[in-house]
Amino acid sequence: MMKLNKLCQHLEREFDEKLTRTLHGLKHVYHNQREVQRILKTENPVIYERFIAKSGKVKYGLTVINPGTIGKEFHMTHGHKHKKSSAELCALVHGKGKLIIQDKQPKIIDLKPNKPVIIPKNSAHRLVNIGNKKLKVLTVNNPKPDHDYLVDFKKRIFTK
Repeated sequence: MMKLNKLCQHLEREFDEKLTRTLHGLKHVYHNQREVQRILKTENPVIYERFIAKSGKVKYGLTVINPGTIGKEFHMTHGHKHKKSSAELCALVHGKGKLIIQDKQPKIIDLKPNKPVIIPKNSAHRLVNIGNKKLKVLTVNNPKPDHDYLVDFKKRIFTK
């Protein structure tokens, strides 16, 4: 696990691309639109960041999702599937999170240290931070997957 942490620390310092997603850019993915609009009247919080490095035929990504909720729904990534059919490896580095994979039947996977998950090709996927610390997840996939963000996720994760 220590080597994975070092790789992620390196990615946060040395990256080819950085993507920052705020609530304004993700407002349509949350269930409680009234709460989204209430928050956006006074602030535009960062929900997550992605640090991306490309190396030959592989793209490494570190997704860092801040803790929190919008209404009762946990902070999450936008979610997408790849237009170019390719699998993706996903490994928990820090925090507490879930992975939603949606193909024919949506499923929710608890992310666990030292238990990487392979996201099957053609499957939509989304990361969710269910903890009170930052969630850090390393991903490895095709360097040019062409993301399709027009996915209607059937499963959602709320606080109790």
